Amino acid sequence: MQKLVDSNGFGGVGLTENELQELRVLYPSAQAIKHLRLGTGRIGGFILNLKGVVSHHNSSEIFYRILIDVRGFPLQKPNAFVLSPSDDVIDHCNIYHENNFSILPNKQICAICDGVDAKDAFDNWPPDRAFRILAWLNHIQSVLCNPNPEDRARNI
Repeated sequence: MQKLVDSNGFGGVGLTENELQELRVLYPSAQAIKHLRLGTGRIGGFILNLKGVVSHHNSSEIFYRILIDVRGFPLQKPNAFVLSPSDDVIDHCNIYHENNFSILPNKQICAICDGVDAKDAFDNWPPDRAFRILAWLNHIQSVLCNPNPEDRARNI
């Protein structure tokens, strides 16, 4: 993957097909969402499966089907949403109840709370596209595996 700024200036928002291919080394389930292509042909959103735990009271493993919004990446922090399991069975304190979001305006989905300091951390990461997306995905994986009841998105 390339740096944020190259000899041609800013590399563009979203992910390229090659960048998604590289992500599949660590996240083999990653798939672009065709209707979330940006005007440049880049990927504005993709889905993947991430392992987490049920809740801070139940450490049983569960797979979450996650939608990643990269329409403003790499300058803006991505956002993550849970597509499954459904809101009524989610017990993870760092996953909000379902709502409507611009990424899928006709579907209710659950946002993942990535922490109050996530934006500041993201903004201070090196200007390297690969580092930023991989570090952020690692952070989301950590949130799903290590619920933080001190930063609740829902009461469980």
